[in-house]
Amino acid sequence: MARACRSAWALALVALAWLRNFESYRTAFVNGRQASACLVRRGLLIAAAAEGQDDPPRNYFQEMRATPAGNKFWARRTEEAWGEKASGDAGCFDKDDLVEAVYSGDGEWYCAQVMKYVGNSDWIVLWHDDMPDENLKASVVSTKDMKHISLR
Repeated sequence: MARACRSAWALALVALAWLRNFESYRTAFVNGRQASACLVRRGLLIAAAAEGQDDPPRNYFQEMRATPAGNKFWARRTEEAWGEKASGDAGCFDKDDLVEAVYSGDGEWYCAQVMKYVGNSDWIVLWHDDMPDENLKASVVSTKDMKHISLR
């Protein structure tokens, strides 16, 4: 039964790749586990199905809208208090703060808006700059890779 589910998931990803005009489809490794299928666009991992792999994706692309992977990305949450009344990393930023954040795809700083804190020093940010991949909309970024935009 589990094998049939993995095969169905791989087939669904192939269909999505064809429908969404992805640049390539291939087997890859995700967090040290061989993925049964993955989609790669311009060198960035879009989605993968790996045995025992339940981690939500760290980047949200336009193509992920209304998909299980997209829903998993936005469903992240923490029970910790965050924002102006919190302390530590959870208190560094608040919803809708404008920040500069490092995009992990190229290590460059881009303008973004804080959407929410998801725990473990991670934040979901909505990108406002022209990104290397025009379909990239949001990412999970660590507190250490973010700073408030300073007005001069």
